[in-house]
Amino acid sequence: MQPKRNAALVLSILMLSSGCLGLFGGEGEPAEEVDCVAEPSHPDCFVHVITEDDCMSHQVFTGDACRLMQQPSSLTYGESSILLVHGVEMQALTPSFLGDGPQNWFVNPRLPDGLSLDGASGVISGIPEEEAEETRHTIIGTNSVGSTATTIDITVVAAAPDSIHYLSDMLSCTLWQECSMGQPLVMGGSADSWSVSPSLPEGLAILDDGSITGIARSLGDTNHTITASNSGGSVEAPIRIITLHEQPTALSYPGHPFYWTIGQTVQVIPSYEGGEATEWAIEPPLPDGMTLHQYDGSLRGTPVSVHPLREYVITVQNTGGSLSSTIIIDVRDIPTET
Repeated sequence: MQPKRNAALVLSILMLSSGCLGLFGGEGEPAEEVDCVAEPSHPDCFVHVITEDDCMSHQVFTGDACRLMQQPSSLTYGESSILLVHGVEMQALTPSFLGDGPQNWFVNPRLPDGLSLDGASGVISGIPEEEAEETRHTIIGTNSVGSTATTIDITVVAAAPDSIHYLSDMLSCTLWQECSMGQPLVMGGSADSWSVSPSLPEGLAILDDGSITGIARSLGDTNHTITASNSGGSVEAPIRIITLHEQPTALSYPGHPFYWTIGQTVQVIPSYEGGEATEWAIEPPLPDGMTLHQYDGSLRGTPVSVHPLREYVITVQNTGGSLSSTIIIDVRDIPTET
C-alpha cells in the first residue's frame, strides 16, 4: 500500500505545479516594454558608449573604440639643414612621421636663442636673436610605446648689407699729402669686414669702418671696388682715386727786368713754391744763345745777338695745375751803364 501512496503524492504535486503556472502566465508571453523617456534610469535604458577617457595611456581612441597605440617612425621636417638670418622670422617647420603622433618633443643641443620647439606639436619656429655657427640638432618625438628622431643642421647669419654709400665716388688726393674719404653709409646689415680690389694706391689704406686714409705716395688715376661683408653676404661699390701734384705757386725770377750783354754768361734761377714742376715753357722764344732749362726753370746761356726789349711769359705746370710769370729781357752789344 506504500507505493500507491507515493505515486498519488507525485501526481498531486504535478497538478499543483501546472495550476500555479496557469495562474502566473506561461512561457512565451512578451516582456513588458520600458518607457526610457519616463524612466531613463531604468537598467534596460542604459547603453554603454566608449569615450576617449576609457582608453589607457598605450591606447588610441578611434572615435568609437580604443586600439593599441603605434610607435612613431620616419620623423622628418623636410629639410636636413636650414640657413636663418639674425632678426628675421623663420618659416615654421612642421614635422611629419609614420605611426601615431608623439606626445612629447625634445631637442639636443638647445636651439639658437629666439627659436623654440613646441612640446606638443613638434613645430620649430621663432626669430633668431644672434648669429650662430652651423650646429646639428637632434629632434626626438616620443609616445607611450616608442620614439623617433631626426637631425637638422641650423646656421644663423647676419643680415647681409644691401648697399654702400660714400659721400662721393671719387677721392682726389695731392701727392705727398694726407688724403681721406670718410666712413660710408651701409644700408641693411652691418659690415664685419672690408676689402678693396685692386689694391689702393701706395700710401692709402681702407680701415675697419670702410673709411680710406693715408698719404698719397704715387701719382695716378685708378678705379677700385670696395666690398663690405658679413656672415650673411657682401655688397660692392666702385670708387675712383686720382692723385695729382700740388699746384705750383709763387713763381718769380729774381733781378727782373733783365738787361744782358752779348757774350755775357747768364744764369737766372727762379723762386718757386708748390708741387714738383714737370714742365716749363716760354713765349716767345728766348734770344739766341739762351735756354729755359726743364729741370728747374732756370734761364741759362750766353746771348749772341742784340735783342730789343721784350716781354716774355714763362709757365710752369704739373698734374695739379700751372702758373705763369712775366719777365722783360733786353740784349745789347755793350753793357748797360749804371
